[in-house]
Amino acid sequence: MFVKVCTYNVRGLNDKVKRSQLFKWLKNENLDLICLQETHCGSIETEKIWKAEWGSPELSSASNLSNKSGGIMILANPKSDIKLIQNVQICQGRVLATKVKIGSLNDKSFYIVNVYAHNNQNERSDLFRQIKTEIENLNVDKLPLFVLGDFNCVTEAVDNMKQNGIRLNNDKSVDDLKVLMCELDLVDAWRKFNPDKQQFTWHMFNSVNPQRSCASRIDKFLVSKEIFVDAKSCQISQTTISDHSPVILTLQNIDSVERGRGVWKMNVSILKSPIFNREVKILYA
Repeated sequence: MFVKVCTYNVRGLNDKVKRSQLFKWLKNENLDLICLQETHCGSIETEKIWKAEWGSPELSSASNLSNKSGGIMILANPKSDIKLIQNVQICQGRVLATKVKIGSLNDKSFYIVNVYAHNNQNERSDLFRQIKTEIENLNVDKLPLFVLGDFNCVTEAVDNMKQNGIRLNNDKSVDDLKVLMCELDLVDAWRKFNPDKQQFTWHMFNSVNPQRSCASRIDKFLVSKEIFVDAKSCQISQTTISDHSPVILTLQNIDSVERGRGVWKMNVSILKSPIFNREVKILYA
């Protein structure tokens, strides 16, 4: 069984046409579990409408009621056998942790943490420390873990189009993100598959002065090593819905049933055999 997980900063979904286009694209791509950032969902009523349009109750949202620029959402494909069974909002409209169960056979479970980090590096730094603390408090150490989303910073100079090392070194939130990855034992899935490649997930093109255009790989999959073992691929896709690109992680065998050597069953007809009965009586006489 293959499971496709996607993270995507959609830059607002209040426009019904855009929302319809996005939901159609997500289903056409056969994505099983989707984490969206910057949804701009501002109320419970709005969430109910979106859930009906998505066509599945498996939709969890965290809204920032005081600031419509935030908002994150986790969705399960209506055709998939995925359940969102526990939600913890770590930071309003910014971080949502959800326990996910896949499959009806072996109840494979893991935690997924959807992140939309701040643009301000001081707020971002505080957020990464908060995420680490809250995840540790959730006692998720016995379950595989995804921490994914828009981190609004890069951990390597190669992930910035201008490769501006000075800016990277001056961003203290980068150190906090690296600490989070180290202490939670997470790996950057896309970088593991592409150790020498440069590709970006966010673009800002300046038509007046192209030299001022920017791009960076700020949307990431940080996953437990036991999850990465099941990873088949991690790819940056392309759409025209947002200035961000979706990132898709494909897992294989995540719902496979481990089969043993089988169960021995006695042929009960042997109990009617005179020879068998005679030998048993001799053995236990």
